[in-house]
Amino acid sequence: MRKIYLSLFLPFFFAGCGGGGSSTAQETLSWYTPPLDTLWHYQLTGDINTSLDANLYDIDLEDTNETTIKLLHHQGKKVICYLSAGTAESWRSDYSAFQSSDMGKSVVDWDGERWLDIRSQNVKNIMLSRLENAREKGCDGVETDNVDGYANDTGFYLSNEDQLSYNRFLAQEAHKRGLCIGLKNDLSQIEALVDDFDFAVNEQCFSQNECNLLTPFIKDGKPVFNVEYQSSYLQSDAMAQLCNEAKDFHFATIIEPLSLDGSFSYNCQEYLFQTYGVGFGGADAFKFYDNIYVNVYDIINDTYSDYEKGVQDFNATAFSQLSSYLSNTKFVVFWITKEWQESWFDIASLQKLIDEGKTPVFLYWYFGDNLQFDGYLQENKAAYFEDVVRVGNFLHQFHGDKFLILEPEFNKNNILDDVNESALFVSIMGEAIDTLKKIDTRTYISLSMMDTGSRTTQSDLGKCGYSFCALGDMYEWSRVESIYKPLLDKLDFISFNEMVSQFSRDPSNPGDWDHPNPIAYTDDAIGIDYLPQRIDNFGAFLEQTYHKPVFLPYMAIATATWDDTDGDNVVDENEINATGWELKAQQVYSNINTKHIFGYSVMELFDNPAHDDGGYQFFMQNEYHLGVVKAPSVEKQLSGAIQMKQNIIPTIFTKE
Repeated sequence: MRKIYLSLFLPFFFAGCGGGGSSTAQETLSWYTPPLDTLWHYQLTGDINTSLDANLYDIDLEDTNETTIKLLHHQGKKVICYLSAGTAESWRSDYSAFQSSDMGKSVVDWDGERWLDIRSQNVKNIMLSRLENAREKGCDGVETDNVDGYANDTGFYLSNEDQLSYNRFLAQEAHKRGLCIGLKNDLSQIEALVDDFDFAVNEQCFSQNECNLLTPFIKDGKPVFNVEYQSSYLQSDAMAQLCNEAKDFHFATIIEPLSLDGSFSYNCQEYLFQTYGVGFGGADAFKFYDNIYVNVYDIINDTYSDYEKGVQDFNATAFSQLSSYLSNTKFVVFWITKEWQESWFDIASLQKLIDEGKTPVFLYWYFGDNLQFDGYLQENKAAYFEDVVRVGNFLHQFHGDKFLILEPEFNKNNILDDVNESALFVSIMGEAIDTLKKIDTRTYISLSMMDTGSRTTQSDLGKCGYSFCALGDMYEWSRVESIYKPLLDKLDFISFNEMVSQFSRDPSNPGDWDHPNPIAYTDDAIGIDYLPQRIDNFGAFLEQTYHKPVFLPYMAIATATWDDTDGDNVVDENEINATGWELKAQQVYSNINTKHIFGYSVMELFDNPAHDDGGYQFFMQNEYHLGVVKAPSVEKQLSGAIQMKQNIIPTIFTKE
């Protein structure tokens, strides 16, 4: 039997357990302690699917061979082995070892299964043999099912003390063998047993409204592994509600079929990564005419009445059409720069977006381009750590899930090539992530690398790893392994960003602020026609290298082009075609393959006529054309005469 309540069986998935016993005899023993955020998979029947991203597998002790366990270990996963400690199952190889006096009544709804007299020494001896088998097979821990016989009609008079004694016996004997062990479904004895067990296993506590009974494990820093079986949870809205509740409890919750055959598995810890979505960025509010700021919430929800009189040339029809598409957005992206202030953000409206199912993505660009200067990290790390706490406290105000992308575009040459700078960066990011996760457990953290490297359609002579470099540059992409690998256990997902323009400053000779040296690229040199395939290849490369979900937090295709007609190597205004690459951008967004990424966001919703204020602009005048919506400028502000660029907005945001 797997589970008594509602005739369901309990899936327990855990990856190696506990951190030491309490008695003197166990002081020298040790066993794995599972983190609260462990990803797990529970499968007791069928061929084990060993390809999942789960860190822990809970599988049947007897039906699983050592080869499968070794394979899972080779993949870096932990293995929990299921056994029933409170019932005799007629299909088990040691069934005949039970004496007739050991077996009581049949278990309701489970043919061939009978309750055991847990006071019997023979029963205990059989369980010791099973624990020894688990140790010999290489299991990291055990799931001992049906350890609540005292609360069921077993045919024996089992007292509360009988059950406590037996359950502690199991825990002590598991620990003696270096195995972790979980308490399963014995809800009324949790307070008494939480110190003896390494984690809890529960079936359907949300369906049965009993999750509050399991919180002592969380308070003690031990995970609760919960499984839900109701098919209604497979509906997106119901799944979102369940997963939000599970995250509030800090439970590791999965949705599985009652057969536990591996046919499907949804993990609430990865819910955000399992449902594809798109988004947009720019600002919490966009500055329109005469210092009127149009809030992101109002843009998404078509609530413009407060702006119509203040925004010059306000086109209510165009704004409402835009809102109809943006209502489908999943992500809304904001930048947090070094000088950020909380006053930049409307806390109430952001919370309303979260409540409506949107996920805010914060790009924390503290070091930014200064990463390229040796010594900058060391000189500014103390101030950075102070700001990290400020960011964490800011995010903690919001109830719900948030993404935080640390140091987008971190892959500067000195960070990747200088061993000391690389080690320092990893150390600083690791400490920052630990700090942020202690402050807020609903913040999911990543690093985002810039897609650098060659993009030409010419043959790469094997350097890029593809037939030509427009399809990707594996050599360049691999350089970040020294950063990602040591931080991998701390990162919730991996990110990369794309920024492409037909003209920019010349990377090899950029010039200074007043005298930039521009460069214009041919379509073949920049590989614009192959960008959708490059994105797909990059996502696949990161997914296969790091075995983490992959996200594209911002993507920009500058839509202007430049033709140096007078040959003076200066980008004159009359040489710029503001719509030259609009069709190219439309073609890219139309052909993005989402197989290897769980979502992406466009960098700018609106063209930004003030994008060059106060900083170095790599794309020069094309910085004004990074948006997917045209917004004619009025003295470096936006006007209300917005207009779609080609069919880009409907392409991105219309649900199929």
